Amino acid sequence: MGKCVKKGILKILLLSIIIKHQKIHGYRIYKELMDLSMDRWKPSIGTLYRLLNELAQENLVKKEETFSGNRRIVYYEATNAGVEEFLKVCDAFFERTIIGLDILLPTLMKLRKTGLVNEMIIDKVKSIEKLIYLHTSGK
Repeated sequence: MGKCVKKGILKILLLSIIIKHQKIHGYRIYKELMDLSMDRWKPSIGTLYRLLNELAQENLVKKEETFSGNRRIVYYEATNAGVEEFLKVCDAFFERTIIGLDILLPTLMKLRKTGLVNEMIIDKVKSIEKLIYLHTSGK
């Protein structure tokens, strides 16, 4: 995956975390990102703060500085423009995903009948189905 693609994905993940929490400080964003990626993807803390600053410069998030003793803590909150950008990216992602699944799934199911499909692929499809149910059923 190219550097620009990774940067774009990371920026939208950061925006997603910020929107979910409404207001969150940088280190907590980093910890949540590590938890979400299960430590498979470890951007440096410097990369994270550089991208958070880019999001602020693009007016997608606003920063609020506070102090705890001598320690500076920066909180991030999504702007309306940030929420709109997040929704736009989600719409494009889901559109591409729907098209991709519509093309791939019938072929996978046909190949499954021949025994050529590794069941791990089918398990991943089932995981997608479970995630959709979990996050849309209100449970």
